Amino acid sequence: MALAPLSRRARVVVLAVVAVPVLALASPARSEDAPVRPDGDTVVGELVQAWPEHAEPAEHAENGPLSWVTTEDGGSVRIDTEAAADLPLGATVEVTVGAEVQDEASEELGLAPARELLEAEVLDPDGPPAAAPAVGPYTNEVTVVLVQPPGTTPDGMTAARVVDALNGPVAGFWESESNGAVRPHGSAPTPDWIPTTAGCDDPFALWAEVAAHPLVGFTRGAGRHLLLYVPGYPGQQPGCSYGLAELGSTPGTGGYLLVRAAELSVMAHELGHNFGLGHSSAYQCDGALDSGTCRIRAYYDLYDVMGVSWEQTGSLNAVQAARLGVLPPASRADVAVDGAAQTITLSPTSGRTGTRAVRLTDAGGGQHWLELRTASGRDGWLGTSANGPGLQTGVLLRRAGQRSDSSLLLDGTPSPAAGWDGDLKQALPPGVPVRVAGGDFVVTVESQTSSSAVVRIATRASQFSPVAVAYRDAGGSGGPLGPAAGAEACGLAGGGCYQVFRYGSIFWSPATGAHIVQGAIAGRWVSLGAENGILGYPVRNPTCGLLSGGCAQSFQGGDVYWSAGTGARMVGGAIAARWDAYARERGALGYPVMDRACGLAGGGCYQVFQYGTVYDSPVAGTTVAKDGIGYTWMSRGAENGLLGYPVADQVCGLPDGGCAQAFEHGRISWSSRTGARLVTGAVEDRYDALADERGHMGYPVTDTICGLAGGGCFQVFQYGWLYWSPATGAHAVKGGIGYTWLVSGAENGALGYPVSDEVCGLRDGGCSTHFSGGSIYWSPATGAGIVSGAIRDAWAAEGSEAGSLGYPVGREYAVPGGRAQRFQGGTLTWHRETGVVDRV
Repeated sequence: MALAPLSRRARVVVLAVVAVPVLALASPARSEDAPVRPDGDTVVGELVQAWPEHAEPAEHAENGPLSWVTTEDGGSVRIDTEAAADLPLGATVEVTVGAEVQDEASEELGLAPARELLEAEVLDPDGPPAAAPAVGPYTNEVTVVLVQPPGTTPDGMTAARVVDALNGPVAGFWESESNGAVRPHGSAPTPDWIPTTAGCDDPFALWAEVAAHPLVGFTRGAGRHLLLYVPGYPGQQPGCSYGLAELGSTPGTGGYLLVRAAELSVMAHELGHNFGLGHSSAYQCDGALDSGTCRIRAYYDLYDVMGVSWEQTGSLNAVQAARLGVLPPASRADVAVDGAAQTITLSPTSGRTGTRAVRLTDAGGGQHWLELRTASGRDGWLGTSANGPGLQTGVLLRRAGQRSDSSLLLDGTPSPAAGWDGDLKQALPPGVPVRVAGGDFVVTVESQTSSSAVVRIATRASQFSPVAVAYRDAGGSGGPLGPAAGAEACGLAGGGCYQVFRYGSIFWSPATGAHIVQGAIAGRWVSLGAENGILGYPVRNPTCGLLSGGCAQSFQGGDVYWSAGTGARMVGGAIAARWDAYARERGALGYPVMDRACGLAGGGCYQVFQYGTVYDSPVAGTTVAKDGIGYTWMSRGAENGLLGYPVADQVCGLPDGGCAQAFEHGRISWSSRTGARLVTGAVEDRYDALADERGHMGYPVTDTICGLAGGGCFQVFQYGWLYWSPATGAHAVKGGIGYTWLVSGAENGALGYPVSDEVCGLRDGGCSTHFSGGSIYWSPATGAGIVSGAIRDAWAAEGSEAGSLGYPVGREYAVPGGRAQRFQGGTLTWHRETGVVDRV
């Protein structure tokens, strides 16, 4: 799923320090006036390290930590990390530095360049002593100062607003999420902005300068925090971090932090670093839970305060709460790899009762944690429109991480690598066994409601693999599979396993769970390549008792349906979707009688069912051909014939109980009286314009017939004819006018092709049709009469039927020296020698 827009801080480049102390930083702007130590200079101070975390962390996953030596006077110098690999973090060291090293941190993040490490000596492995802890009703005292580094000007923030945010939502968050163990309190020694000489390129110098300011007088110590507010992002110093904090070792360590917004998610996140927490990130593997090709997607546990800072701040996750030591033992259950299987009812992590977390300890000592997220309490936003990213409720699985990513959210429904960026669906799917820690545990969410979830956890010691669990649940040797015919084997595609029994098999994969395959359906699946074929793994057990005693089973790539009359056949893709719209085997098409076949014209495919055929092509889509129309189309060459592919399904319920279907190059209309007839080309276009079967032409009684004079075509309908030629277009003739034209030779006669449709509503209820060689007029009193040539022109000049001559009452006839024609109001005579037409 595509991530909904988050706040700007979700895209800020950040550094998280992972020593004692450690920083969470973003790209600060370097002060051009900062003094540069000469080559060969000796520096004494505390060794700390920082891990650079980029806006696109997957592209920089191989990058190592950054290292500094911080001095007692508040200064710092960054040194080459690889050269300092043997020095203990947090120790007091004496180092000799060499030339500047331009690296990614200096070029992209704006930090001061690192220095070569020429010599190093550990003076005190334990580092400097800590000051006495703060005392009073609060566990953590936060000193708030508004600062103005070089290049910035104060924004609209006030110290009172920052303090109010700290003592309101931020303190409320940490007190509730720690069960009262962490109680922060903020205060501001001055309401004024304090200009500084230090900039963002040297955060330690910035903190030290402010701490020593006479209006601040901050002394580092346990439970003491110095929070600097820098004018807001991004208008000033856009390279300066949006949030930056030392990483302590416990909630009582204290430390430095910096923010550029007085928002709950930002300040609670940065205080979390001071308390000893790293980031809450996502762990994604290519189609698997935790094996194969994987990546850490930094910050992308969007449920947690230590993930991306965005508009919502959910409950502190179980991994981070346990790391702080604030998860009560009564709220946690423990399952070990060598212990018994357990079924545990989880309560929502946002509550304060019941079992809110399960810790799984694997064979290597690693820890995974289960928790239930519901739309309740602090997580109530999950059930509202505020849940822009579409995060799921349900059971979540996390792994305790190391260094900067101390909590890793695993994907319970893993995507292929190509879909990682858009995948935020991470809850474990109910009813699907999930192998955890290489099979040390198998976790199945057996049921789930808005207030609880029942989770079955099988351990390696319990000897119940997903295949074994499925076999047991199916009745074991006394069930439909009978006794085992071989041992369980693994190593299949996608990390799958299987076991063969006397009457079938069970196949399992992390993505699909364990399911039975047996009988004719299993035979068809195997013939198509089993799990390596087009169908992939089964995603549910077979279902029988269908129409006519049939059975069906769904696989990753489609379904297999079986009946005694049709055998086992695969259906999948667009054809399966169209069949589904017809109610599958219960509908008008019945069971499939063959698998899908492709290689038709234009890349098309088709599949035959008991009562029709489904066609699919890139140009025409997916449609059904059936009944008399379908057979007529097939008898005329199907997709290779005149009509091409169907572009819509058959439509019935037309007049007289008829049906019709549109194709690429025409249509077929059917009624019980006329049968199925093809209508094509310009004739079809005109027929459609005249409302097709619902119009005054009725149904076709012949196909479209071509090869007439001048390349023309015609078609007979119940109530008339449609004629077309390249010169005249397509027009309808019908009734008395039509018969008169036909007996006069139709298109081969003197009148030629029609150039208009019949027009009625004339004088005395008359009608007319014009042809290339004349016209035919009809009225109830006179019948149909042909007028043409000079006589028609003279009659038209007199007003045609609306004039004093009225309608023609007979054909032209010969007279001496010319021709004449009688009308209701007189006779017109044409003289050959003069071309004059007289009226008598």
